[in-house]
Amino acid sequence: MTPSCATAACHSDLAARADLSFQDPDVAHAALLDGRYVVPGDPGSPLLYLLEADERVRMPPDAPLPAVDVELIRTWI
Repeated sequence: MTPSCATAACHSDLAARADLSFQDPDVAHAALLDGRYVVPGDPGSPLLYLLEADERVRMPPDAPLPAVDVELIRTWI
């Protein structure tokens, strides 16, 4: 299984880093769009900053997401 943001180490109900759980898609979608992480249409959204940041603040912390995944998120925003 490929790790994802909803695994126990990151944004599961157990860990919920930054008070953000991805276990329930509807709740996660609403949380992402509350203005703290994603501003629709804004390429400067904090989520993109975290995905593209250096090792100290990057999400996920262990290794960067593949560029194709970051581009999908950018398109979604």
